[in-house]
Amino acid sequence: MSRRLLITGGSRDRELILVDLLIVGRDPSCDVSETNDPLLSRRHAAFSSDSKSATVRDLDSRNGILVNGVKAKEARLSPGDVVQIGHLQVSTWTKPAPSLTYRGRTRRPGFSMRPLSSRMTR
Repeated sequence: MSRRLLITGGSRDRELILVDLLIVGRDPSCDVSETNDPLLSRRHAAFSSDSKSATVRDLDSRNGILVNGVKAKEARLSPGDVVQIGHLQVSTWTKPAPSLTYRGRTRRPGFSMRPLSSRMTR
């Protein structure tokens, strides 16, 4: 079963298929790199997938990660879960994520219309 990650809140929105391992951080060598996000560590979090499940793990970052609004070191992900990493919001899906229109903007379900970064500590 393919797992899709919908990433918003960065320099551009992205929808990726999680196959094996995906690293998110500020370092340009990361699979998802946001060099201008001061809340991201160089290597902040890792998403991994096998035939049964997908997980996210904090890579000892300074600000940590939130899974559905709760700080976590590691979490098994279910479809529709939202992971906050710096200014990025990552939502997990098993099918293409449906679009919604909110105030004239196309958005995906599972995403707050305001950033959760105020919950992150420096």
